[in-house]
Amino acid sequence: MFFSRRKRKKPTPPGFAVLDFPESRRKTRRKIKLKFKLPELKTNRRVLLWTAGIILLLGGLVYFFVWSPVFKVREIKISGVNFVPEEQVRQKTQDFLQKRAWKLIPQDSVFVFPIEKFKKSLLTDWPAIESVKIKIFPPRKLEISLVERAMAAVWCQSKAVLAEEQPTATSSPAMNGRVGLPQSEQCFFADRDGLIFREAPEISGTLLVTFYSRPGQNVVLASQAVSSSTIQFADQVKKQAREMNIDILGFLLGKQGSTDLIVATQEGWAIYLSEERSPAVQLKVLQALLDSEIKGKRSTLNYVDLRTINRVYYR
Repeated sequence: MFFSRRKRKKPTPPGFAVLDFPESRRKTRRKIKLKFKLPELKTNRRVLLWTAGIILLLGGLVYFFVWSPVFKVREIKISGVNFVPEEQVRQKTQDFLQKRAWKLIPQDSVFVFPIEKFKKSLLTDWPAIESVKIKIFPPRKLEISLVERAMAAVWCQSKAVLAEEQPTATSSPAMNGRVGLPQSEQCFFADRDGLIFREAPEISGTLLVTFYSRPGQNVVLASQAVSSSTIQFADQVKKQAREMNIDILGFLLGKQGSTDLIVATQEGWAIYLSEERSPAVQLKVLQALLDSEIKGKRSTLNYVDLRTINRVYYR
């Protein structure tokens, strides 16, 4: 009895594969060397270390300039205040410094402080401020320079009208009787552009031109009550009238869209002017009238209407 030895399977060396062919072919195992290499992952430790170092350095710099106490604003200097209360501006600045952008980044660092946003906030809260300049001096100083609006006129909200606009005729029934100033509810100061910026007492005889509102006209702070051209026109009229020994108490604006201006004098009579014509030309005609036809009759004069070219109406 014979026994056959089975040949032991030799282990397949690395890099080889055993392929089985169909039975139709010789049933043999062939060792075919497959020529391929597994990819090798190479890690450059030096690059990783440099990247981590740069990230840590940038993070440290951001913390140093934004969160660390080294560059926190500690000194606030405010200049140029007159009517605007300095302590309120200082308190607003401190409150603004305590806020955080996106609830994360503090605004009290000299490198993060939002200058333009703070300027806009100051101009909104105080219409009397015309412009704001902010300078930052690292590491801890903040300097705020304010320029306040200059008073150019007084604007008063009227309870009643001085006189309705009248046609240029001496028979106008509403013009019979002498003219006085309308009763005012509240007065404001206006700048050269006619912008209302703060409340004012009603002052009679002030050097500033005083306007009284037209019927139904209401204004609030930081709004425009009268145009800059009207202020300039009225200012010229008041100066020239003073040279003519005529004291002007105030100006009443005409109806909406009208260029007429009614002037109330200290003597109780009114002057009707048109902004479309030169104030010097109109007052020159008035001077000629006062020196001739109505000389010595100013005490009984009710009005003089100079709005029409080459025509003068008076009563």
